[in-house]
Amino acid sequence: ALKFYEDFFGVPYSLPKMDMVAVPDFYIGAMENWGLLTFRETALLFHPANSTLSRRQYVAILVCHEIAHQWFGNLVSVAWWDQIWLKEGFATWISFLAVDHLFPEFDIWSKFLMEAQITALRLDSLDSSHPIQVSVEDPGQIDEIFDAISYDKGASIIHMLYHWIGHEAFKAGLNLYLTENGGSSASTKDLWKALDRARTDMDQDDIFSVAEVMDQWTTQQGYPTLDVKRTPDNHISIQQTSRFEYSWQVPVKLYSGEVVIIGCDEYKDDIGNMPTGLPLINSGQASYCRVNYDWESLLGPGLSYIQTLEPRDKAGILMHFFLDFVRTRDGKIEHAVELVRHYAGETDWIVVDALLGVFDSLEALVRDTKSWAGYLHLVYSTLTPILEKVGWSDANLSGNITFTQGAVIDRLGRLGHSDTCGEARLLFSREQRAGQRLNKSIRPAVYRSVAVTGGQAEKQYFMDLYHSAQRNEEKRMLLTVLGSFTNSQIVQELLDWSMSDDVKLQDRVFLISCLAETGLEGRAMAFKFFKDNFETLSKQYTSGSLLKRLVSGVVRNFNTEQDLDNINEFFKLNPVPGAQMTLDQCLEDLRILISAREHYQVPMLEYFNANLIRTESEVIRG
Repeated sequence: ALKFYEDFFGVPYSLPKMDMVAVPDFYIGAMENWGLLTFRETALLFHPANSTLSRRQYVAILVCHEIAHQWFGNLVSVAWWDQIWLKEGFATWISFLAVDHLFPEFDIWSKFLMEAQITALRLDSLDSSHPIQVSVEDPGQIDEIFDAISYDKGASIIHMLYHWIGHEAFKAGLNLYLTENGGSSASTKDLWKALDRARTDMDQDDIFSVAEVMDQWTTQQGYPTLDVKRTPDNHISIQQTSRFEYSWQVPVKLYSGEVVIIGCDEYKDDIGNMPTGLPLINSGQASYCRVNYDWESLLGPGLSYIQTLEPRDKAGILMHFFLDFVRTRDGKIEHAVELVRHYAGETDWIVVDALLGVFDSLEALVRDTKSWAGYLHLVYSTLTPILEKVGWSDANLSGNITFTQGAVIDRLGRLGHSDTCGEARLLFSREQRAGQRLNKSIRPAVYRSVAVTGGQAEKQYFMDLYHSAQRNEEKRMLLTVLGSFTNSQIVQELLDWSMSDDVKLQDRVFLISCLAETGLEGRAMAFKFFKDNFETLSKQYTSGSLLKRLVSGVVRNFNTEQDLDNINEFFKLNPVPGAQMTLDQCLEDLRILISAREHYQVPMLEYFNANLIRTESEVIRG
């Protein structure tokens, strides 16, 4: 990675050496100290034989992120905290570029789409979001802006910019920026100027400067939606809208391969220029926007063509359809189900990851309602064809397809699919009694499927594995297993145990959050535990990412007005200054969910009853 950056930036690393140190109990994931990079053990240490592909990718991205800071952050610092995105957003984006260069087999840009761009879009749809550049006038605000907007939205707009101006102009502009500002501090406008000078030097002809396009993306909250429809006069119409009533200049790649700038005026293209099928807008998913296809004139008639698209575009269509489904409450459940059904049997990991994200949204709408059975039928009928294709063995699987295998087993097991739970229990028994070790791609999923209905014997087995584990990666995986138990007595025992010295401070939040996700009892018990131990926890986690994760972890799974009142009442008396923005975002999400559950309750139940038949043999609980 060091050599890649030296070549890409055209600027050598400025120190004689670089050390990387794994710290046993580290409050944050990693820190880019100049020449001495520090990491949690799980963020740096990797076992060639026993670590999973997921861990290998995580370590690669984080190491590349911190090394990138030796230029963006250390060689050139930021002028003030309101420019924090300039180093964090950039380091996030270029870490993926470096990993793609070093490990092209990872298909790492698919991971970027789901874990950076879609994550940012979800947060950026909230009133409680904020612009990338936000005024910082108090030290207490600093930790709060180290969030998905600074990192993931920042990375996403850099990604869009890179694809707009091209590799060579982008690379030349970075060289100018680092050369001219090395040993000093800089701001966003300095980067834009350097990139524009590089474009001029390369004779790039464009009516827009980088600053004219990109300033809007850093100073305005939210994102544009591109409404796409087929007009009666056989044209494709693209109209930009925004819930915040802003407008942007949006560089976007069309179905023709051409990159155009779409502003506030309607963009029209003759239907004759369109290939057969769905006119793909934002091909490759590089632009930071939502594409909203009109159902009647485009998406509905074009459903059969989705199978012909590249995996990232398949995932993009699905995620963009559901991005505003809960918040705006203007989607139709029959359209949602019809779209989902066209993804049954897909095995590409990015598509399956998007599908599981959609199921998360639908599950939040139907949990604890009469529509639960219909929802289970939808999930089972969509995911079981995938599991039939990938199977339970790793003999013929490689690369990211192993993520699909583990994730589908995990979801079907958690939701009580009888065949999946039975196979998981059988494989677990063989390991427990005969020592037949599970393959590492499905082991966490099998363990968690067992834990969901497990009792004291299973808990003790996993606890023994936890205490005997030598690697923190293994301990972390086993915490996800322990955090999957639903037995109320065991949940309470594990919550109490989380405060012991057996669980590192950096992992305590993780276990509590996992237990809060296990259902009605789990979330109630985790929140009560948080309140009962608030004095101790608030001293252990005073600020930063762990405090924010703790707060969001114990409040984000609720879904009623009474829950909202209880949460507001507690935090009114017990403020969390270091996580107030996070709390505001969680409460806004909760208010949106409450309204959506009320709106969709009747039409969803009516649709499921009329169209989805649940057979008792499919489920063992639910």
